[in-house]
Amino acid sequence: MIVTGRITADAIIKQLESGKKVVNFNLAENDTYYDPTGGDLKTITTFYTCAYWLNPNLAQYLTKGTLVEITGRIKINTYIKDGETKTAINLHVNYIKPHGGGAHRAMTGAENNLIPQEAQPTEPADDLPF
Repeated sequence: MIVTGRITADAIIKQLESGKKVVNFNLAENDTYYDPTGGDLKTITTFYTCAYWLNPNLAQYLTKGTLVEITGRIKINTYIKDGETKTAINLHVNYIKPHGGGAHRAMTGAENNLIPQEAQPTEPADDLPF
């Protein structure tokens, strides 16, 4: 599943007893449509709880307000809290592509790894073959 939305709070890194680290963050996706009965523009917000296991260093870039496109596997959990049925949408994320916003820093994405722009290798313009 591919979801594009804004991060609702800075990402948190958690470490399991095994030493493995996971980046946890929440994402809000807005969907707008025109109400067929009144013609008013309506917005529905869907919230996702995300877990990213591949690179814990990415957490520093996942700050509140950052617009990201994520790809992952979806899992829906239902539970009862205070006698009321609740639903949580969880995403096991395997790819993150930032689009900016929040405390976003300039960076480029490579699958399963995001590298700051200043760390990218560059070639001088003189070495182009044409």
